[in-house]
Amino acid sequence: DIVMILLRHGADPNPDDGGAPPIISLLDKLRENENRSYPYQLVSCLKLLLTCTVMVELPYKPHLFHVRKEMFELKYGTLLQDNLIPREQVFGVPKLKLICRCRVRNLLRNAFQLPRGIAKLAVPRKIKKYIDLLD
Repeated sequence: DIVMILLRHGADPNPDDGGAPPIISLLDKLRENENRSYPYQLVSCLKLLLTCTVMVELPYKPHLFHVRKEMFELKYGTLLQDNLIPREQVFGVPKLKLICRCRVRNLLRNAFQLPRGIAKLAVPRKIKKYIDLLD
């Protein structure tokens, strides 16, 4: 609930503070569960962060993409197998719908208009709910 409130009101899911991205920190925490029984709180938090993130930034820079991809798959392979991370958000092409949501939210966040600015958008109510993370 608290993560949802923070995200809806403009918290950046990928802060540029030089630390580990929150999604990677959650993945590391989920990896600790050897029996693949993942805590609901961690999974729901990860899913929320993924709804506000176009692409999961692969760690292990400055290696080339294919090396970073192999290292990511080696470390987080079980999480990929268990569908906790959408492959297209890590290695592929993200969905256009997600790209649009993230772009609109970034524009509103930069103008300090989240979440109230969503109501002012000239789009159908269903799209407003989607942008506001309620759908």
